[in-house]
Order: sequence, then C-alpha cells, then structure tokens
Amino acid sequence: MAFDKAKCLLISIMGNTKSPDVSMDTVALPEKDRSISEDDKQSLSPVTSFIENPALVLDLRLLTLESSTNPIEIAPQTPKPKNICRLPIDVLLHLADSLPPDTAALLSISCKAMWHILGSKYVGALNKPYRAASFPVHAMYRRNLNIQLYRSYRYNFLQLLARDLPNHITCYPCNKLHMIGVAYSQRLLVKSCAFHVDNALPLLEGYVSFHVLQAAMKRYHQRHITLSISLYDETITFLSPMSQLVECSRETIHISHTTNSIIFRKQRILLLPANHHYSSYEDPDASAPESISWDYPICPHLKWDCFYDFHARKLSVSEKSLTSPRFQSCEYCMTDYHVAVQDRKEEGDALYLTRWQDLGSGESPREFNWQNAISNGTTQGQDKVSRYAYEHGSVCEAFERVPGERYKFDESMREQDWEIVNGHPVSRARDVQRERGKGEKKLPLTILTARDNAMVRSWFV
Repeated sequence: MAFDKAKCLLISIMGNTKSPDVSMDTVALPEKDRSISEDDKQSLSPVTSFIENPALVLDLRLLTLESSTNPIEIAPQTPKPKNICRLPIDVLLHLADSLPPDTAALLSISCKAMWHILGSKYVGALNKPYRAASFPVHAMYRRNLNIQLYRSYRYNFLQLLARDLPNHITCYPCNKLHMIGVAYSQRLLVKSCAFHVDNALPLLEGYVSFHVLQAAMKRYHQRHITLSISLYDETITFLSPMSQLVECSRETIHISHTTNSIIFRKQRILLLPANHHYSSYEDPDASAPESISWDYPICPHLKWDCFYDFHARKLSVSEKSLTSPRFQSCEYCMTDYHVAVQDRKEEGDALYLTRWQDLGSGESPREFNWQNAISNGTTQGQDKVSRYAYEHGSVCEAFERVPGERYKFDESMREQDWEIVNGHPVSRARDVQRERGKGEKKLPLTILTARDNAMVRSWFV
C-alpha cells in the first residue's frame, strides 16, 4: 500500500511542471530529516532526483530495494501434453503431405483417430512390394528410379513397423514381413527368398540365410536366447581339391554381447605331410604332386596366396614370414586374420589360417558389414573401396574374449579333432607309406617369402 501511494505521488510530481498543491488535509508529509547528507542526495537515481522531499526518497528506496520478508513463490506449472490429433484437419493433411511416404504411412496408423482423419491413402501408396527375383536388389530397378525409390520407402516402413511386432522380421528381397517362431527356427529356410543373393553368405562352406541370423538377433534383444547358443557351428574334414591336402574346416557364428553384433569365425587347418613319399590322394600307391599353389579368401578385399612344395616341404603364404604367428586386420572392412604353423612331430606340420568377420547387427541386410561380406571386392580392386575405420583386433577380441595378440591358435584343435584328421582316408594312406618306408625321418619345413627366394616372387605375379 505504501508503495502504491509513493508511486502515485511520483507520477503526479513528474507529470506536473507546476509546484504541487499539497494540503495538510490530503497528505501529511514528514518534516525534512536533517540527518540526510549531501552524499545521500548525490547517490539518488535520476528518477528519484525529481522528488524534492529527501525523506520520501529514502522511504521509496527502502520500498524498492529492501527484500521482502515474505517473498512470493511462483508454483511451477507442468505443461499439459499436446495431442496432435486436436490440430485442425487441414493442418494434419498438410503435415502428412509434407512427410516422406514411409513416415506419412506410419503417422496414419499411429492411432485410430489418425487413421480416421488420414485414411489409407499413404499406406496404399506403399502397397506394391516390388519383390526381387534372384539378382541383387540394388540392380533391380536401375532404369526406373521411381520404383526403386518407393521400394525403399516400403522397406523402411516395414522395418520400423517390425520393431513393434515381436514375432516378425522384415525380408529385404521380398519386401514383406515374415513370421518367426519362439526361437530362431530353421522354418525360414523353406522360403524361396531364404538363399536370395542378398541373404546368402558366400564365404561359408555350408548354408546360412540372413533370415536365421536376423531372427536370432531379434530373439537375443528380447532376451529369449543367450550368448551360449551358437547360431552356426560346422566342422568338416576333407581332402581339399585345391591344395591336395587334408583340411579341417571349422565355421562358427556367435553373437557378441560387447558389440551386439554377429561375428563369423572361419578356421582352416591344413596338415602338411611329414615326408614327400606320403600320398596326398586316397590311393596309397598314388604319388603326391611335386608342388601346388592355391588361394583362400579372407574377406572381399584380401586373400591368402599359398604355395607348397611336397618334395622339398617348402611353404609360402602371401609372402608373409611365418617364423612366429601373424595377427593382422583388413583396412577396408571389419575383418581380423591370423596365420600360424604348428609342429605336429611325426605327423608333420599344421598350417592354421583363421579369420574373424563382423557381419553387423542383423537388423537389415543393407548394413555395410553384411553387404561387404556378400560382395566380391577382389574383382573391383581396392582402389574402389573406401577405408573403414575401426579398432584393429576388436573383432577377434569380441569373439575369443581375449585380445588378438593373446589369441592361442593351437587351443582350437583338440586331440579328438586330430583323431578325425588322422582317420581320413588320405591320412591312412600315409600310414601305409609310413609302414613301407620305416626309418625315414621327417623332412624339415622351410618357410619361403618373396624376400628370401626369387622363385617365390614368380608365383604371385
């Protein structure tokens, strides 16, 4: 109240150039306080300098500057959530028309009210699946960009929709939703799209469809399966038609909880005979070839170039020194690889070729890691491939749960595995030769590199 009176008095004084007519009947002003010094007058603000009565000025200063003993507390107001459905219909229609087709379709099915307003217009625009036949999807509609664009819109729509459907996955070649079982069952393999070129992994000796990996990753995120379950595990022992050596091939696919991705490990173990008299064929009387060269893919950008001289027992692998185990990584994709040689005493030597490859999160085959795994980069050349930045050795560590430099290659083969290798007909043929030539000693294995031998350089030209 005192502040309002002072404010009114201030306005009346500032608005009137004449001396104010203040009578004792209306306002009783206090007498001039002689204790107010000249310094107090100089400290007055420009606004209060218009007031002639210093006592009133002091009262006004106290009113404006002194903190209140009962401050007013403003209660915070929580804004009420705004419902988009309450917007005018013309605004909603304009909004939907401004969105991409896949987003507009998702908006129209977000609730019953939105479906009533927008209708089936935007969902119907994505109704055609544009299914792929057998060739890669990216090469399907090269001449019709409009169809290719709407196929992509439909796939994006289904992919986002599948996140809210616990028992469905999105099929990239079909551009449809497929139902999955309680676990990542093999029922998806009966579908015609299971081994489409965009779903098949050519680096495997066996057959694994992206559908199975995709369903497994979905169940993994739903906590229906554990990390102890192997998505794929296959071990075969055979006579390699390329190297003419007994080979043990081990392929394993696991889910890594550290990277939340699918990691594929493939290990080739080739038994190098202890003596050149041992046959490399199933016929005990057949002689081994003098030498042979072959290659194994590491990833779409790298390969192992191998050479082996059966008579002199000389080995070369991609011009690399094998005096100690070699652990390396690809510069163009998430692939780690390892090369080592193990002395198997009288059995000979074993060549270990191991690689680990990250196949991605398993959500879509359009991811870089999966597309990289199914591509053929060696035919394109590395100059057409961009370098991929990742921590080298991390893929091996995610699978083996130990850093790459601490990986023990010889622990992967157990004695029962070697029994299978030694039980191969070729190995039994070697036993026959071993009985015929008793007293023969194991020939030492010589590791060749291009730097050591000029002849090796001619093998890899």
